[in-house]
Amino acid sequence: MAAIIGNNTALNAVVSSSTAMAAIAASQTAMAAVASSSTARTAITNSATAKNALASSPLKTTVTKGNRNDWENRTIRKGMGWLISCYNANSGGEAGSTWYKLDGVQTSQPAGTTNVEKFFTSSLEIYWWSSTSSVTYIPC
Repeated sequence: MAAIIGNNTALNAVVSSSTAMAAIAASQTAMAAVASSSTARTAITNSATAKNALASSPLKTTVTKGNRNDWENRTIRKGMGWLISCYNANSGGEAGSTWYKLDGVQTSQPAGTTNVEKFFTSSLEIYWWSSTSSVTYIPC
């Protein structure tokens, strides 16, 4: 992985290949190497092929809020990862929003599914209302 990440031509070939990206998305070791490299993170973020492979990763994890409708702030992961999406079914007022923080930077999203498709290097936090809210990510 280090040789691929260190060579722009090789890296661009990998992120453009659905087969190569599927292999990376299935490997915890490869995902950790990618998440550790700002060059690799940028290449993946700019590639629809790469993002599609990550969305189908067997490593993805979904966390659901639980059985109550009230505001909850939760750290989902400390460390690196790729945030695939957030989901919030509640559409009423403020409760229809979910806020996520990647590396301490907060973003609000409306009700429904939001495909975030971003890396985080230190933490993923969620502030949500609805018991049906969920977040899907790949730990790296």
